[in-house]
Amino acid sequence: TNTTTICPGSSVTFVANTTNAGTNPTYQWLLNTSTVVGTGPIFTSNTLRNNDVLNVIMTSSSACATNNPVTSPGVQIKVTPSVTPLVSIVVDKNNICAGTLVKFTATPTNGGANPTYIWKKNTVAVQSGTSATFSTTSLGNNDVVTVEMTSNQACVINNPAVSNAVTMVVNPTLATSISISASETTICAGRTVDFIANPVNVGSAPIYQWFIGTRLVGTNSANFSSNTLQNGDIVKCMVINTENCYTGSPATSNLINMIVNPVVNPTVTIIADKTTICKGSCVLFTARPVNGGAGVKYQWFLNDTPIAFANSITYTSCALVNNDRIYVEITNPTICAGSSKSNVITIAVTDLPTATITANSAGTCIDGTQPEVTITGFNGI
Repeated sequence: TNTTTICPGSSVTFVANTTNAGTNPTYQWLLNTSTVVGTGPIFTSNTLRNNDVLNVIMTSSSACATNNPVTSPGVQIKVTPSVTPLVSIVVDKNNICAGTLVKFTATPTNGGANPTYIWKKNTVAVQSGTSATFSTTSLGNNDVVTVEMTSNQACVINNPAVSNAVTMVVNPTLATSISISASETTICAGRTVDFIANPVNVGSAPIYQWFIGTRLVGTNSANFSSNTLQNGDIVKCMVINTENCYTGSPATSNLINMIVNPVVNPTVTIIADKTTICKGSCVLFTARPVNGGAGVKYQWFLNDTPIAFANSITYTSCALVNNDRIYVEITNPTICAGSSKSNVITIAVTDLPTATITANSAGTCIDGTQPEVTITGFNGI
C-alpha cells in the first residue's frame, strides 16, 4: 500500500497504470475496498478523508488474460490538518528621536521552512524578501509598520498572514541654543548687574554654567547677579541639555563685555565771606568741591531745608537770622560718584542799634543857655 498525503479538501487525481489490459478494459474504483466510487482509467476526488484507501479493479479485454480481473495495490490517504500562518513583529525601541536607527523583527508561526516577507510602512511596501528583520532611520511620528508573511508550509489557509501594527512615536530633533542679556553693561564699581539667560530647546531640566572669563561662577540657574565685576570682564553662559532629541548641547551664549568705572568719592567744604553780621547784611557762601566732576550739582540747605533754585557753586543770602545754619550737598549723576555734604556754617546775626534821646529842658533856659541832649540808652554795636 502506497501513501499519499493531502490537505483537507484537496482535489486528488488517480490514474490507473495497466499492463495487458487489452483494447477495452473496464475499471472499478473502490473506496476502502467496498464502495465503488468511479469507473474509467482516471478517478478524481476532493472528499477523501484521513486513512481512506483507494483501489482500482481492472478487467482486461484481452482474450488470453489470466488472473482477470486484477486489483491494484491500495493507496492510503493521509490528510494533513490545515494550519493558519501567523506573524507578529516587535521593534527594538520606540518613542525615539528623528533619524534614530530602529530594527523590527518578525516572529512567524506556521511559516514553513522559508517564508517570505513584505515589510510595509503606512501600507506602502518598503522591503520584500526572506528577511525576518527590517531596519530604518527614516521613520516619522505616527508611522505604522506591518509585515505580510507568506508561508511555504503545506496545508496553510489564510495565507499570507498580516502582522500586528507598530505605531511609532518619533520626536523631532531640535537645536539647543542660548543667549544672555544684562540689566546694564556700563556701570560703576560695586553696582549689582543682573544677567538673564534666554534658552531655546533645552528640555525640562537643563544645566546652566555661568562664566566670568574662564572662571566658573553663579549657580545652576537661568539668572546670575554680581556686584564684584571688574572693568573688561566678559560674561557668558553655557547650557547643557540632559534630554534626548536635542542637538548642539552644550550650547554657549553670546559674550557680554562689561565696562566698570571706578567710584570717585567727592568732598566739599564751604566758606563764607563773613559769619558775624548785622541783620539784613548779605553773606556770600562759596563751595569748594574735590572730585566733583564737570556735571556736579549743588543743593544748598538752610537749617536742613533745601533752598530752591540754589544749584550753584555760590549762594548769597541777605535774610539770615541769628544761628541760621548753611551747608551744601553735591552730587554728579554723570560719573561714578556719590554725594557729599559739606561742613555747616552757623551765622551770628546782631540786631541793628537802637537809641533813646532825652532832653533836659523843654524850652529856653532861665539863665539863657541852650538845651542839652544826652543819650541815655544804647543797644547795639
